[in-house]
Amino acid sequence: MICGPIAAQRTFVMISGVMKVVPAALVMLIALALFTIERRFPLRRETHVLIARLGINVVLSALTFMVALTVVQPAAHRALH
Repeated sequence: MICGPIAAQRTFVMISGVMKVVPAALVMLIALALFTIERRFPLRRETHVLIARLGINVVLSALTFMVALTVVQPAAHRALH
């Protein structure tokens, strides 16, 4: 077993890499669980087909990310510098 600053640095890098993956996996797992629960026990009557609703959600999400990248991020960058 190697001890010292290099080993500690490698351990930190490995742990920090894992820490980036764990929250993403946890968010995906929670989203999947909520989606499954909502499908089994809906809060309201379904009015449109699931695929159509998911398509609309994907389009709106893509538009939201594009606005964030083209408007919000440059404005925040300018405000901070």
